[in-house]
Amino acid sequence: MNPLIQVLIVKIFMSKKKSILKVLNKIVANQTILNWTEDIDGDDFNDALDHINLMRNRNFQQGYNDLELKDKKTVDPKELLPVVAFKSKPYGWLKEYPKNKWINEFKKVYDRDISHILKASENEGINSPIVIDNEIADGIARTKLAYSLGEKLPVAFYRGIK
Repeated sequence: MNPLIQVLIVKIFMSKKKSILKVLNKIVANQTILNWTEDIDGDDFNDALDHINLMRNRNFQQGYNDLELKDKKTVDPKELLPVVAFKSKPYGWLKEYPKNKWINEFKKVYDRDISHILKASENEGINSPIVIDNEIADGIARTKLAYSLGEKLPVAFYRGIK
């Protein structure tokens, strides 16, 4: 028997106060859909540094020469972007659609192509987004995709070095 079904059966019998649907939703929510990796791609790293320096220059602040890794941890995408970035869509909204429609539905809402992200998920894994001094610098589409599928994601947190 499938281990997921075994867990479901045990949880249903152990939880007399919860409905079957609530138990099933809790189990499904703990499953990840995307294949994430904690790797940091060199191009992503350079893009993140360029982005942060561009933003700092707009604010007439000194740019960074390098970055220092502070932490790598798994976080909820809602911690990385403001609520308005998710365009009033509920957490996990994309799971309502079959996987073969995700690219089109995501593009309708966010005007972003995620085909390369889904391809990476099927192959080597999706690289971690990069946050520099509490600002997401690379991986906004990856963060929105994780939100859309109701998943947490690994993130690399850096501190800028002047």
